[in-house]
Amino acid sequence: MRGELVTRDDDTEEALAVRLREYHQQNESVLEIFRRKEYVFVVDARPAPEIVQEQIRKCLGLPLYKGQAADKGEGQPAAQRGSEVA
Repeated sequence: MRGELVTRDDDTEEALAVRLREYHQQNESVLEIFRRKEYVFVVDARPAPEIVQEQIRKCLGLPLYKGQAADKGEGQPAAQRGSEVA
């Protein structure tokens, strides 16, 4: 059984555009600080969930779960392996 969709009075395309613009304006400076400190990784979330999880674990220097393909440099942050993931 599915629940009923609850909407807000300001759930409009225009209001969403304003909220997203404000969010990005308010958070970009903080995000830039973390980028300079190399705390930000960009991962393509379009592939299958297992692939995305593998990419995230590699970026964070975490071991792969059992059943995931291992590659050279496992356990090292992607930045140290020269990976395309930024």
